Amino acid sequence: MGPSTTPDRGVATEFLINKCGLTDAEITKAFRHRNGCLRARSPSQNMEEVLELLKGCGLTTPAQIRGVVLRNPRFLFLSAERYLKPKLRFLGTFMKKEDIAKLILIEANIFNSSDSKHKSAISVLQNLGIEGEALSELLARLPRLLTVSEEKVIESFK
Repeated sequence: MGPSTTPDRGVATEFLINKCGLTDAEITKAFRHRNGCLRARSPSQNMEEVLELLKGCGLTTPAQIRGVVLRNPRFLFLSAERYLKPKLRFLGTFMKKEDIAKLILIEANIFNSSDSKHKSAISVLQNLGIEGEALSELLARLPRLLTVSEEKVIESFK
């Protein structure tokens, strides 16, 4: 199957269409380099759990869910139990639920970076005196701060 053809209508494709509101064309474009995700044997249970996690963060509209998937096609295929729940719990220790939702909408790709990078960025920001609600709001507006080096975080505040 070439990158310009419609993907097979497997379980994952049906889920993306029926539960996430994506079109065949959007799926083809979003998964052009990740077609293997669409051929996963039984992804629907995990995808359902991930969808519930998104809804639990306040991302409840079809447009919001669609946006998350289009920005990070791997998101629905990340393990809900081993990967997403711990990251969301970690973010919840210093961010408000609505700010976590904004962060996911703006930059769902932060879930692809390491926990150590996130912890390091939080530590730097806290050492700069950014804590509590200010930290939550800052990360909701600039989630990439969680993925850049400590030096870049410090440089951006000079």
